[in-house]
Amino acid sequence: MKLFRDVISGDELLTDALPMKDLGCVYQVEAKLVPEDSSVSDALIGGNKSAEGGAEDLDDSVQWKLNVVSANNLVETGFSKKDYQTHIKTYMKKIEEHLKTTNPDRVAPFKQEASAQVAGFLKRFKDLEFYTGNSMDPDGMVVLKEYIDKDGEEVPVFYFFKDGLSEEKL
Repeated sequence: MKLFRDVISGDELLTDALPMKDLGCVYQVEAKLVPEDSSVSDALIGGNKSAEGGAEDLDDSVQWKLNVVSANNLVETGFSKKDYQTHIKTYMKKIEEHLKTTNPDRVAPFKQEASAQVAGFLKRFKDLEFYTGNSMDPDGMVVLKEYIDKDGEEVPVFYFFKDGLSEEKL
C-alpha cells in the first residue's frame, strides 16, 4: 500500500487503498458514504445488556461520512473565489520551487497542466468544496471535492494535485 503526504505540510492526505484515476496533474478519487461509529461499548464501562431487556437498541453514535474524509482525517474549510485564487497561485509557486529541486524536468509540464486544471476548477467554483490535511496548514494542499454524474447518479469525487504529494510505501 502507498501513502501520499502533502509535500508542504507533511499531512497524510491519501492512500492507494481507494481507486484513483490519473487525470494528468491530479488524482481523482471517488468517495462513498461509510458509517463511522464513535460509541463506547457498554462492556467497557461496566454495562451488561440483559437478554430479557426490553430497551430498543438505538444507535445515536453512528455518523455517515465520506470514506476519503474519514480515512485521511481531512478537515472541511471554505474559500471565496478570490481567496482561493490567491491561495492556489501561492501554492503552485511553492510546488514549482519544490519541483525545481526534486524533479526539474517536471516544472514546465506541471505549470502547463496545473494552469489548465485550475482554470477548469475556477469555472466550476460554485460546485466545489474544500478540504485540508489535519494540521490545517494554510500553506498546504487544498483538496477539492465536487459531485459528478456517474451512470445517472451524483457521486462525490476528490482531486489531489499529484506534484504536491510525496509517496511512501507502507
